[in-house]
Amino acid sequence: MAQKPTFDVLDNDPQNASNNLVKLPEQVTPVTTNQVTELSSFVRSSPSLTYTFTTTAECSTKLCRSEQGKKTCLNLNLPAADLLTQMQKLDFYCALADNMATNEIECRKI
Repeated sequence: MAQKPTFDVLDNDPQNASNNLVKLPEQVTPVTTNQVTELSSFVRSSPSLTYTFTTTAECSTKLCRSEQGKKTCLNLNLPAADLLTQMQKLDFYCALADNMATNEIECRKI
């Protein structure tokens, strides 16, 4: 497993001048080839459908499509930003869904 990078944050409190830098861990979820392959296969099997995705606090996403009243979903361990990037690479345009009561993002083939 890749080591998680860290970044430095300056502590501006003058009382902590001797301990000026605070190390904070950065949450990193590498996009694996397996996830990209799984995503590509799922989307390419029905590219004309509209896809929606939601994300959880744990940075995983659920990508769904509906066809003939049947909803099929793919759970991925990807942050929403990474899923959005991958969908754009597959020539999909993504935007907030029309229903503002949900936090879904809709993706359509362009």
